[in-house]
Amino acid sequence: MTYAAGALVLALNFFRKRRFLVPATVIVCFGVQFLGIDVLPQLVQKFIVAPNELVKESPYIERNIAATRKAFGVDNVQERDLTGEGQLTVKDIENNAATFHSIRLWTTARCSTRSPRSRKSVPTTISYRWTTIATRSTGSHGR
Repeated sequence: MTYAAGALVLALNFFRKRRFLVPATVIVCFGVQFLGIDVLPQLVQKFIVAPNELVKESPYIERNIAATRKAFGVDNVQERDLTGEGQLTVKDIENNAATFHSIRLWTTARCSTRSPRSRKSVPTTISYRWTTIATRSTGSHGR
């Protein structure tokens, strides 16, 4: 919009031949762009949004969540609070066997209690222009 107005002023300058219009138009275009793109959004964020950010952004967040639920087809799911106080029985497990078999559990074979630093590592070599320095990791035991 700013550039369209600037182009219009420059087109009018073609017929009127006023020398100040070209530099004035360029300065005004850059000034409006600087204020509209850099200064004004920062002022709005600092003085209007930031002091009460949760209240200002809550409607947008709620609409975003609603749109995401609708996109994934879970917008008709009924929500309910679960206390976690119910007792699990063998019959519950048998009735929901497919669900229980799909639960991923970590096994001790896949988990390691040792950190990567406690394992021996491969020696590394750092090459510079004139020198080569070989370094060796000693691990966490200092050997």
